[in-house]
Amino acid sequence: MSQDTVNLTNYGFAILVGLSSVCFAWARSLKEGEEEIIEIIFYAESFLHCAIIFLITSAIKYAYIHMSELILKEWYVAYYTLKIALGLTHSFCFTLAFYKVDGAIKGLNGLLYDWLNDD
Repeated sequence: MSQDTVNLTNYGFAILVGLSSVCFAWARSLKEGEEEIIEIIFYAESFLHCAIIFLITSAIKYAYIHMSELILKEWYVAYYTLKIALGLTHSFCFTLAFYKVDGAIKGLNGLLYDWLNDD
């Protein structure tokens, strides 16, 4: 976790915002009263939420990488406690975002499959 991967999280943010935008536009294009609209909006909100998590996690990782500039290394207990807390928070946020994105993609795939195979 010592490498600066802010660019990757920025790409992830852009992709997730794009997916959210596509889902919101898709929901808007459906006729009023179609039952899929609520599900599609839910998935769009999930993508947007994950994009925000990516930004927050990017800031946490930046703070983790630049710990020596934020707190003196001589403050041994505070330095390593904060370093562990930032590392765990970073990992937890990325895991949460991964599972939310995975669920949204599975849900959208299910909707598309049902829609394409509707007899």
